[in-house]
Amino acid sequence: MGHRSVQCACGAEIPLPELPPSVLHCPRCGDRLSFGGPGGGPVQVREDIREPIRPLPPRRPYYPLVLLGIAGVFLSGGLIGAIVYFARRERPLDPALAEGVRARRRGNDEPVISIREIPVLPETPKSPPIQVDPSKVPGLIPEGLPDAAGPVARAQELGIRANLSGLVLTILSLSGSPAEAAEVEADLARQDGEIRALLAPLAERPEIRSMKDYFKPGDELTGFGNLALDPFHRRAFADGIRTWISEAQGGALALATVVRDGRPRSFSMWFPEFAGDLTRRILPAPKKRPAGS
Repeated sequence: MGHRSVQCACGAEIPLPELPPSVLHCPRCGDRLSFGGPGGGPVQVREDIREPIRPLPPRRPYYPLVLLGIAGVFLSGGLIGAIVYFARRERPLDPALAEGVRARRRGNDEPVISIREIPVLPETPKSPPIQVDPSKVPGLIPEGLPDAAGPVARAQELGIRANLSGLVLTILSLSGSPAEAAEVEADLARQDGEIRALLAPLAERPEIRSMKDYFKPGDELTGFGNLALDPFHRRAFADGIRTWISEAQGGALALATVVRDGRPRSFSMWFPEFAGDLTRRILPAPKKRPAGS
């Protein structure tokens, strides 16, 4: 829309807003302007007819991104093509290097050694084992100390039997067999006394420390392997130990926990074999096969 203006009598040209006011004064002379011509006609209004400002065209924000993506595709394709081209191209080998790499032919002057069979070397005679008597080597065994081989071996055998006696004693006590339990307990006391008598002269020897952990009279077995004593199900604990003895083989090892002098104590029990006179007290007798089967 064009701009409208009113010309005052003093010659000033006053622009009119879109909504003309009811009273208008000239800013130059201050006279009141009337919207009517001198002859009583309408006011002459001059309209400035100009071309209106055209709106800006809509923006295209994705246009630069599309151009950038196309340029990236062309650049990647060019790099891949260059890599493939130079990778397939064979580079000539330097003659000096080719001469060094080429295998040298065998000349007629080089001897050829052929071995028809591998020679057998004579066996080297083995030297006889050296046998040393510890008692005759000065300084090997201190003077005044007895030979510990025999007593330690006997004490170890008694300790293994004492451990098995402790298991049998526990099973008989929890299964309600006090008479047989008393017999096993008396045998256990005799074994403990013999072990103490054997180890008493060797108390200062370092190898005796491992012989002090075995089932002793007065011990109460509370754990064996993955079994634990339940005060409300004592028979189940005895049955579990009986099953273990019936299925175990020579060389079996298990961790036992006992209460000794009011304190718990754990040690390993090793059974290279199971004495038959003890296992017969807790295991059922094997069935006899009929004749001729």
